[in-house]
Amino acid sequence: MFLARANRRELAVIIAILLVSFFLHALLLDPKFDGPDAISNFMFAKRGQDWSFWLQPDAFWSNLFPMGYGSFLALLARLTGGSLVLVQWLQIVMALMMAIAGWSITRHVSKPARLLTLAAIAFSPSVLWLSRTNGYEVLLAFTVTISFAILWGNGGRHVPAERWQVVGPLLAGFLMGVAMLSQGKVAVLLPLFLVMALRWGRVQALVFVFSATLLPLLWSVRNLLVLNRFYPFNSSSEVVIWMGNNWTTEKGNYVADVPPLPDGYSSFYAASLDFVLTQPEKAFELLLIRMGRLLEPTYIYLPDMPQIGNVLLHFVFIALAVVGAFLFAAYSFGRLWVGPPVLPPVGAAAVAVWLFILVHLPFATETRHINPIVPLALCVTTPTAVALITRAMRARNESRMHA
Repeated sequence: MFLARANRRELAVIIAILLVSFFLHALLLDPKFDGPDAISNFMFAKRGQDWSFWLQPDAFWSNLFPMGYGSFLALLARLTGGSLVLVQWLQIVMALMMAIAGWSITRHVSKPARLLTLAAIAFSPSVLWLSRTNGYEVLLAFTVTISFAILWGNGGRHVPAERWQVVGPLLAGFLMGVAMLSQGKVAVLLPLFLVMALRWGRVQALVFVFSATLLPLLWSVRNLLVLNRFYPFNSSSEVVIWMGNNWTTEKGNYVADVPPLPDGYSSFYAASLDFVLTQPEKAFELLLIRMGRLLEPTYIYLPDMPQIGNVLLHFVFIALAVVGAFLFAAYSFGRLWVGPPVLPPVGAAAVAVWLFILVHLPFATETRHINPIVPLALCVTTPTAVALITRAMRARNESRMHA
């Protein structure tokens, strides 16, 4: 679907990039299939194969954990007799599909831009981390990126094929439903995606809304029946916001022992808000710390590589993160006074990235939280780099001609 408009020569380049990326992802497979929440995910995968688990009040720890990724693991484990090897290879395929989606999102910009975007996503340290990690982040990244690519079509215009008119928004909405069950905060993207769906037409927008809300609605009904609470996603947000905004925290990150709720407060939300209002200087300091943590690079260290090699990789990842942050800032703030054709027309992707970043700032943050939006961020930064380099080369040639 996404590569339908690639000619033979370009298709050969795409296949070559994807093959090299595939072997690199395979080389970096984690034999332990580890991750920050791996123990919980393994437990959900094991217990979730039994249908009775879904009707138990303690399933997914009384709805504390988002159920999307755990259910994904349980389904595949059931199909493979308990093995999760297929999951690891499937996550590599998901990473490669995100690279293809990046090509599709930027195909209207220029041939160099879309091929470099494909390569940037295919070899991104963040995407390599996503494919090898046992965690919800890869499922969230995949569903959001593919859903965006479907609705974006060709440069913000939907695919004209009539048979795709309903199937496209239906699939995009379903993927967003899975994304919201993987991490409820991603619902902040729904208004943007709805605007994109409206470009297809009102009926298509309604189809998108229906399919996007169907799975969260079904999960809410399950929670109402089992827990007597109509939760569409998960119930951890008030705890996470308290971790990032309280009188005792130092870094605003996740902690094993949650600070106790002070006397006189009915909820963590109320206590967090009171902390921000009564100690604005400390709250602002924690906000800056959380922002810095979101911008930290994603590191992948190879145990068999000499220490000097991993040190060099460390600085390469830092350099890539810094360049990426500067390019994204150049695009975002450059749009205030410069637009297309100087800057690439990928504004919707930039809006999605900003929304995803901003929704995390009130909560306790970890570096891994930003990884799911990296593929869309690369759809902004890579074409921006191409545009700036092209403009500089054109200006240099013009100056030489006038000299």
